[in-house]
Amino acid sequence: MTKFFTSILVLLALIALASCNKPAGESGGSADASGNQGNAQAQPVDVPEQQQAKPSADQFKVDSKQMEERGSTTQLPASWPAEISLPEGAEITQAASRNGTDLAEFSVAAGLADVTAGLAADASAAGFSLREESVDRYSQTRTYTSSDRQYTSTVTEADGKCFGTLSISPLAESQTFSEATHYSGEFEQPASWPADILPVYPDCVLRELYVPLKQGGRLMLSAQSNADEDAVIAWLEAELPKHGWTLKQSQTRNGFSIRSFEGNGYSLSAAARGLDGLTDIQYEANSI
Repeated sequence: MTKFFTSILVLLALIALASCNKPAGESGGSADASGNQGNAQAQPVDVPEQQQAKPSADQFKVDSKQMEERGSTTQLPASWPAEISLPEGAEITQAASRNGTDLAEFSVAAGLADVTAGLAADASAAGFSLREESVDRYSQTRTYTSSDRQYTSTVTEADGKCFGTLSISPLAESQTFSEATHYSGEFEQPASWPADILPVYPDCVLRELYVPLKQGGRLMLSAQSNADEDAVIAWLEAELPKHGWTLKQSQTRNGFSIRSFEGNGYSLSAAARGLDGLTDIQYEANSI
């Protein structure tokens, strides 16, 4: 009997060991990628996908009691700008105007890409410029500004429909200092990134970047690659001088291999750090 239980325990241990040793590539998806110099199209790269809870349509239900408490209706406020329209076929779940801010929530049977593209086109036509974009697997948030207003749209895809929240508010004076467009999440390299002077390591996943709206200003980028740190550093040292950069200093700090360059009217810190099979890449450039 003792031998029988011992055999069972050994068998269970072997099964657990096999499960732990399962290759990571057998599950999960590939992330969007970008960064081929001069090419704003994303390329696939084998980077582990972040865990994210799938949203449900139940999260966006609004009952009459909630609407009454919030003073909401199912009609757009009278002050809502005509240039900002809801997607075709959208149903307003609630809308209100509070303290100078117009709010609207809607649902529509359409795909995330189509809904966000339509809202972006309306924002541009209404004279808004993109200031911040955050993208994940199921949703997109974009913040725009004009000379005197801020417009934010958040759209989430759940159970075959899209649920959106739009807000338009006066732009506070303290919000006008920034001249950068901010992107975060996982996204394609935007056309506004100056790839001709500051190419990004090929086939990396962009995580965050700032792009100035005007000439000069500050450029920042954060990305990840499955290449090793030495390969990234060698590429930076070889590639950036082809685009007008002069290497000034090499150092290591906080685990990062850092290369300092000057050129194109900027001082540039380009850094790489290998960690857990991936390499973090960071750029920070300031006008001089």
